[in-house]
Amino acid sequence: MSSGKTSDADFQHLKTILRENGALEVLPNYQKLTSKEYSQIQVSGQDISGIEERLFRENIGTVKVSNMKLKGESGIKLSRELLSVLREGRNENESKNVYEPRIVQRAIDVLDLREALG
Repeated sequence: MSSGKTSDADFQHLKTILRENGALEVLPNYQKLTSKEYSQIQVSGQDISGIEERLFRENIGTVKVSNMKLKGESGIKLSRELLSVLREGRNENESKNVYEPRIVQRAIDVLDLREALG
């Protein structure tokens, strides 16, 4: 995309228009869809942690959120903590049915959503 974000595109509306004009089915391929603002990010650095930190810092301002914990330094810290949780592998002899709920609960704890989810 030359301007805006990929989430700005109303794909449901486009699908409706295509179907109204005779398309039997519409199966869009979003794989290579990028916006100009994200395609200009240059990745270089000494280690993965440094690169991640820099990318979070460069992009934290582009995310529109109302929760102040998701902005600025606290948003960067929260992003790094969540990424750490999502990277956790399965424990030895841990089934998928045990692993997935464990990771979800850890993510809920990091995002402090336990009370909101009941």
